[in-house]
Amino acid sequence: MTQALPLSDIRIIEVGNALAVPLATRFLADMGADVIKVESLQRPEVGRGITHPEGKPGSKSWETGGFYQEANRNKSGITLNLNTERGRTILSRLVAHCDVVVENYAPRVMSNWGIDYEWLRQFRDDVIYLSSSGFGQTGPWREYRAYGMTLAPTAGLSHFTGYADSAPVKNVISYTDSPAAMINAFAIMCAIEYRSATGKGQRIDSSQYEIGVSLIAEGLIAAQVSPESTGRSGNGHPLFAPHNVYPCSGEAGEWIAIAVSTDAEWRGLCSVLGMTDQARDPRFLTVSTRWQNRELLDELVASRTVGFERLDLQLQLQESGVPAGAVNDVRDLFFDPQLRATGFFEEVVHPDSVPEFGARFYPGAMWSTGRFGRPRLRCPAPTLGEHNEPVLRDVAGITTAEQERLEGEAIIGSEPTLSRAVNERYLTIPEMMDRGMVIASDPDYRSNLEAIAAETRERESHGL
Repeated sequence: MTQALPLSDIRIIEVGNALAVPLATRFLADMGADVIKVESLQRPEVGRGITHPEGKPGSKSWETGGFYQEANRNKSGITLNLNTERGRTILSRLVAHCDVVVENYAPRVMSNWGIDYEWLRQFRDDVIYLSSSGFGQTGPWREYRAYGMTLAPTAGLSHFTGYADSAPVKNVISYTDSPAAMINAFAIMCAIEYRSATGKGQRIDSSQYEIGVSLIAEGLIAAQVSPESTGRSGNGHPLFAPHNVYPCSGEAGEWIAIAVSTDAEWRGLCSVLGMTDQARDPRFLTVSTRWQNRELLDELVASRTVGFERLDLQLQLQESGVPAGAVNDVRDLFFDPQLRATGFFEEVVHPDSVPEFGARFYPGAMWSTGRFGRPRLRCPAPTLGEHNEPVLRDVAGITTAEQERLEGEAIIGSEPTLSRAVNERYLTIPEMMDRGMVIASDPDYRSNLEAIAAETRERESHGL
């Protein structure tokens, strides 16, 4: 029986290019796992072509995708063409020295290569193998291709987003990817624990569709006990009011969320907003009457909140016992005093080979322990094939001469041969604003971020 290993002793091979697997292995890499990311020159990870710095791909667009950079920090990166027999042979030599293999292709892809759990076990009997696909490895939909943008509606999530009198609203982000990543990471850690107790590996089948459906458990139960179909309610609540987002002062469309559920909270809201008469109005005296008159109540609250700055109003309401939170945009988060105080964002310096990135802030690990603190970001995401030489030499035993031959055959390398990540056309900031993709532009944001970075480095130099 094998002994339990700390995660820093776990080596993981990641194959594929959808977000659910790179994010899952990123969580494990943050916890110390040695993750080897495998891409090919023919089909680099699709995230390399999404969200470039200042909207400009640069001279090496496949290295500047923000999605790729954020999801792949703390990893090593190699290239390997698994469409070739030699590529698969090299993969088998890597598997012999790895604990976990994860992939996120449609089932046919790995089977076409002849790579399955039994094939992997030839080289590592106790290997853990996780497949994360859209609809799982079995069932009539197993071969369907899936994307985060389509999985959320298919899983029923979009049925609940939007307003009662409007069509379903699809999330801007690929909503099922993040929960799938966390569940995949959890499943891998459970399998590692199981192996430490039994000495046996695991075959894990992860369906993003099923994960998405599990997120609407409340709706699934409600549909079974009520003859009325559950549906969309915007920002409203089935029992309480006021329960919505309300406008605040500011040019960029600032908002605050307020959720009142008790009489005491209602009185606190009226006190802050100066709604003395409304506090005594019989239409709003009880939870039930407030809900019955919720549309009128929304208009009254909105007419008062618009005179407040959102952060100031948030503080006043919270001090009066009223649940409230300012609606932050992404830019606001970098300057948020809570996140700055806890050191959540961490500055990462990118290599000179990616000059467009320089130093950037990244979300850090989402946890901190009393003994070890918050795990640090050890390195930025690897450039394409950055670690071919050391990984193939030290893990797979590939000599320098053999690596040179592999490069000549485009089995490994450092520049894509046919890249889906190369964007010849990109949208400028004004074009994005015209299309509604950007609501505001701050020309000083880089200098403001650099000021925060300098302040952070000064604090760290003093051990704060």
